[in-house]
Amino acid sequence: MDEKETLSSVVNIVTDKPDILTITAKPENRWQKLLIRLKLKPSTTRYEMYRLKVGNAYRISAAVLQIPQDIIQNGDVHEMHNLLVKHIDVIIYVVAVGLQNNRNEPGKALLNKLRWEFSDSELISAFLYIMQRMDLTSFTTTIALARGLNILDKTSPKENAEIIARSV
Repeated sequence: MDEKETLSSVVNIVTDKPDILTITAKPENRWQKLLIRLKLKPSTTRYEMYRLKVGNAYRISAAVLQIPQDIIQNGDVHEMHNLLVKHIDVIIYVVAVGLQNNRNEPGKALLNKLRWEFSDSELISAFLYIMQRMDLTSFTTTIALARGLNILDKTSPKENAEIIARSV
C-alpha cells in the first residue's frame, strides 16, 4: 500500500465514510422480473455500512460466542459451508445488526430479507466484512483464552473454589 492509499484510508476511517454493499435483487415472480427489466424496480439493493457502534459490537460479540472460533479464523471454504449450515441464524442476526447499526434490534422484515434474498456467498462475505470491521482479533484471543481456562463453562461455585484452592 503506497502513501496515497494509506492517507486515503485514514481519511475514510476518520470521516466515517460508509462502505457500500450491493446485493442483486432476485425476482420472486414474472411480474417483478418484468418490473426489473423495464427499470421500474431496481435490480440491486445498496446498503451503506458505517463503522459499528459500540452497542452493536457487543450484540455481535455475544452472538458470535455461539460459533466455534476456529471456523471463523481459518476461513476455509469447507468450513464456511459448515458455518452456514450449522449457524445460519447467528450469521443472519450478525449481518442484520451490522447493516442496521442502530440501537434497535433488527426487525423481522430485515431478517427475512437476509434469509431469502441474499445468496450464500453474499451472506458470508457480509458476515466476514462485519467481523473485520469489528477488529475482533483481540476479542477472539480473549474468548480462546477464556475457553481454555473453562471460564465460560457453567460450573458450581464449589467446583470453582476447589480449582482455585488447588492452584494456590
